[in-house]
This record gives sequence, C-alpha cells and structure tokens, in this order.
Amino acid sequence: MPGPVRIKAGAVLGTLALVLPLFGTGHLLAQGVTLNLDFGQRLESVSDDDSEDDGVRTRTNLGFNLQSVTRSQTLTLAGQTGLVYNFSDDTDGFDVESPRLALGYQRQSRNTAFRFGVSYREVDVDDSVFVVDPETEELDLVSGEGQRRTLSYNTSLSLGREGPLRSELSYSYTDVTYSGTTDPSLDDGVTQRVNARVNFRITPTLDTSVFASWRDTDEEEPGGTDTTTFSIGVGADYQVNARTLLIARLSYDDNESVRDGEITRDTNGLGGSIGVSRAMPNGTLGFRISQAETVNGTRNQAQVSRQFELQRGELGFTLGATKTEGFSTQPLVNIVWTYGVDKFSNLTLNLGQSASTTSENVETVRTRLGIEYTRALTERSSLSSGLQFVDQDVLSDGGDDQSSIRLNVTYRHAVGDEWNLVSGVSYSTSRRDTREDEDSSTIFVGLEKSFSFRP
Repeated sequence: MPGPVRIKAGAVLGTLALVLPLFGTGHLLAQGVTLNLDFGQRLESVSDDDSEDDGVRTRTNLGFNLQSVTRSQTLTLAGQTGLVYNFSDDTDGFDVESPRLALGYQRQSRNTAFRFGVSYREVDVDDSVFVVDPETEELDLVSGEGQRRTLSYNTSLSLGREGPLRSELSYSYTDVTYSGTTDPSLDDGVTQRVNARVNFRITPTLDTSVFASWRDTDEEEPGGTDTTTFSIGVGADYQVNARTLLIARLSYDDNESVRDGEITRDTNGLGGSIGVSRAMPNGTLGFRISQAETVNGTRNQAQVSRQFELQRGELGFTLGATKTEGFSTQPLVNIVWTYGVDKFSNLTLNLGQSASTTSENVETVRTRLGIEYTRALTERSSLSSGLQFVDQDVLSDGGDDQSSIRLNVTYRHAVGDEWNLVSGVSYSTSRRDTREDEDSSTIFVGLEKSFSFRP
C-alpha cells in the first residue's frame, strides 16, 4: 500500500481532500444552504519516540462543512485535513495528515426516513487508538507505527415510524487498510453488516418485534480469520404501569470462523435478555440479564443501572459482571457524569466497559475513560483540559494487554475579529505487554478562525 501523501509547498491549495460528521437531524437545522470554513495555523514542538516526528513543525488545519437543508431533506458535504511541514525533515514538501471526507444525504417525512452516507478517513495508527467505530460504537484498540485508512458507506430505511407497524432496514460496508505498520496482527479487512427489524404495536402498552442481523468480516491477508455471525429473534416491550417497563428478547445466534478455507470455530445456540426499567422521583432504575452465543462460547451478563437528575447536572451508572464460557467472571462498570462546578466551569466524566471478541477471536474486556474540564477565565478567554484512557484486557491465552493515555491542556483567547489565539500541551503514552513503551508530547501555539456563509 502507498505511504503518507507528500506534496510540494506550491501545491498546498490543491490538496484539500477533506471530513466531519455525516448526518445531522435535518428538522433541527436552519433551512437553506450554509457553508462553514475552519482555518488554523500552529507552530508545534514535538517530542516522539518515532524520530520522523521529532522536531519543530508548522501545521495548517483546513476544514469545511456544506449543508443544504429543506423541510424534508438534508445534504451534507464535509471535510478536514492537516498540512504539516517539519523543519527537521530534509524532504522539501508538506505532509498531508489525517484527511477526512464525508458525504451524507437524509430524506424524511412523518412516517418514512431514508439515509445514505459515504466517508473516507486516514489516521495515524497511534491516534486511531482513541477513535471509536462509528458503526458499532466500539473501541478498535490498535497501536504502533503506520497509517490506517477507512472507506465506508451505509444506508438505512425506516417505514411507518409513527404507525402501529414499523420497519427498519440498514446496511453498512467498511474497508480498512494499513500501510507502513510493523504489527503483524493489523490485517486489511472488509466488514459488512445488515440489520432488519419489524415492530408491531399490539396494544397501547404492548409492542412486539421480529429482528435479524448479519455481520461478515473478511480479512484479506494470508492466514487471516474470516468471521460470520447471524442472529434472528423476537422481542416484546410491555408497559406495566406509568412507571415500569418490561423488556424481553429471545434469539437464535450462529457464529462461524474460517481460516485458510477451513472452519476453525462454529458455535450456535439460544440467546436472550430480560430487563426492567422503573421511573424514580429523580431519575430511573433498571436491571438486565442477558445471554448471547459468541464465537468463543456462551456469554452471560447481569447489570444494574441508575440515573439521577442532579441540581447541577446528571449522573448515570451501570454496575454488572460478564462471564464467557471458559473464562473467568469480569466486572463491568459504566459511568456518565456531567457536573456544573459553578457558573464558569463544567466537568464531564465518561467511563465505559464492555466484553468483546476481536477479529482474531480473542476474548477481551475493553475500557475507555474520558474526563473533560472547561472553565471560562474571562469574557474573552477560556481554559480546557482533558484525559483519555483506553485499555484492552485480554482474557484469551497468548494475547497482549495494551493501554494508551492522552492528556491535554488548551488555552484560548479571543483576539481581533473572531480570531482565537490558542496554545497548549498534549502528552500520550502507549503500553503493550510484548513491546517497548511509546511516548510523545507536543507543545503548540497558533491562531484559529471560523467563517460562515449563507448564500
């Protein structure tokens, strides 16, 4: 695969291959055509275990977001990239870093909604550790050198959204390729997903459903593992009273893994879940137990959840445990907390844990923690800081435990006509059982400005 793109300084303006979020909710956006442009210029001092990134460099951040909104349709084209020139690099030219490009279309009426999107994203493997898969909302934990390129498209159709018979159908395709990597476990691959659901409103208090899902992962490298999962089932939601809701699901799950044309694992069986949610004076209380058939065997989980509405924010948490056949029981903790410290500052904390099976059929417990603090210092200046922590605890034999941490502090000050002076520092470190630790830090100062046009 080709390495990172390199261009001459004079061709900078011709390299705007760019990306941002795909779909917005059209009915919440102002109607008409809007073009937003973002520009930023930074001077950075980088210290990295990867000697190619060491030294002083300039970074130009370019981005755009074009939206056309009517009462029933939303069209979005968005992009973003960084142009980097390293003064310590003997090569004459700019590196294009983290280009992203996305096109999205949404059309909806009272009872029908159609969505389509296609996107391209390129990111350093070290940075991708902090990227959550937009399709599965799972953390794809990888680390090391090289580039990761992702091309994806998705489409969905919803019918009868406000009627007694509702149906949903969605399809997604994701193609991931790596280049310049030293980790043999990072294989190129294609993942396809199909989800279908039909809901029936039997009475004002009882909804039933029939659902099916299919997922196929095809690793393109020799010796790669191809995995296919399929599930079909039924469900019911019953409103016991104004405060209590019962939720039940029953499914048949089938999983198959193939390597070099031979079936290496084939599991199937019944899965299901039952849960209850009750409204409380200051929030909600819930309980859920579930069983699912995975490629590594039967996985059982139990969770208790509680959500509080506080005077200065909200607090929600889930406590539980997971047990996969042949592995030890693991605790699961999930917390979402937003708190207004005072009228000038806010604190946000997100902690999420989940049991997961990797593309190599390795059983893991993944943890991601995010903490963000913002404070307005004056009417024209603010200070923000954040921490991101991701961890993969491998339960299967032979796997590597790994974790990464990123810390950052940023100061902003408004200067001139809508310009912002920005400065800050960031630090990240990665740990892996079988590899040396990797550390990097960046100190930066620069200017940023956003433009908005409505033709």
